[in-house]
Amino acid sequence: MLSHVEKNFKCNSETLHNDLIYTINWLREWGCSRSFGLGTKMPFDEQFLIESLSDSTIYFAFYTVSHLLQGDIEGSVPGLLGIKSEDLTHDFWSYIFLGQDYKSSRIPQYKLDKCR
Repeated sequence: MLSHVEKNFKCNSETLHNDLIYTINWLREWGCSRSFGLGTKMPFDEQFLIESLSDSTIYFAFYTVSHLLQGDIEGSVPGLLGIKSEDLTHDFWSYIFLGQDYKSSRIPQYKLDKCR
């Protein structure tokens, strides 16, 4: 994620760009999960919880594309791009946030590009 933000992320403000890099480096020093207390369960491994600070960070990352993916507040209706929740795979998120190749054909390229 850091190399993507450093090399490929387009930002209107150099200060904001530098702040994003600083924050990513800062987050690397903090654990993102724990096994007790309150929090959101980790997908595919419910014995761990997402640490609340990380949980909040994940929500903010999601908010950058949520208006394109959700048509209602519950997320039960597809958003502007008509992408279904079952199409939001690890491959999708790695493409959006990490700049990795999208290997699936579930979502057309023009819809992917609108999320980036």
